[in-house]
Amino acid sequence: MAGETSFPASMGKLAPWCYRVLTPFLASLLPFDTMASFRILAFITNVLSIFFLYFMLDHFRFSITTRILGILLYAGTFWTLKFSFFSPSYIDYLTQFFLILIIFLTLRKMYIPLIFVFLVAGLQKESLAAFSVFSIIHFLRHGKTSHIWTKIIISLLLFAAPFTTALIVRSIVQPINTYSPTVLFSFFNQATSIRSFVAILIQASFSGLGIIPIILACQLSVLDTLYLQILGMGDLRAHFTCFSFRGM
Repeated sequence: MAGETSFPASMGKLAPWCYRVLTPFLASLLPFDTMASFRILAFITNVLSIFFLYFMLDHFRFSITTRILGILLYAGTFWTLKFSFFSPSYIDYLTQFFLILIIFLTLRKMYIPLIFVFLVAGLQKESLAAFSVFSIIHFLRHGKTSHIWTKIIISLLLFAAPFTTALIVRSIVQPINTYSPTVLFSFFNQATSIRSFVAILIQASFSGLGIIPIILACQLSVLDTLYLQILGMGDLRAHFTCFSFRGM
């Protein structure tokens, strides 16, 4: 609907999309036409997502090769970079950026900045609030503070921040339809059915570089068989050759 004059203005107040105000607001700040602004915002957001993803993998001490492979797998999935340029007015790319940023800050134990990120995340998409549970559990297990009241206060702030912002938006924006968040449970049940799961798996597997994990899994299976055969032969030199090849 973004930039399309044939849609009535009232469609902009259709719940739950009318509650997700951050992406269109940021695009409106750019001095370009509507779709160009969304594409520029998508490009900037995708670059930032890749940046934080790289350092997230660095946090786990992966090799540079593995970090690059991780970035390529992320970039090649349909719902990330490709989708953001085909349909730039969607909010998915910025939502995924928030997911990566939340995980990155949590792993780095930057809990205070994380509170402000959750506040802004409530303007992006209400479901981002669910990730506060992950951050709270990580904080309670790995936070440096030993004061019980400090832990309680920070945990409450992490939990309340996204919900507070989301509730403020809902109190201001008046949708033209009725919407209940409980509809998410019916969507979840549909998505987890066998038929839907297979369809989603096929789409994800053959979208961009999403095929790579399947290739690696098949390659690993073949190498395991070859590895066992070589062990049975007792050829020590071949054993080390196969072991080295598996470690590449």
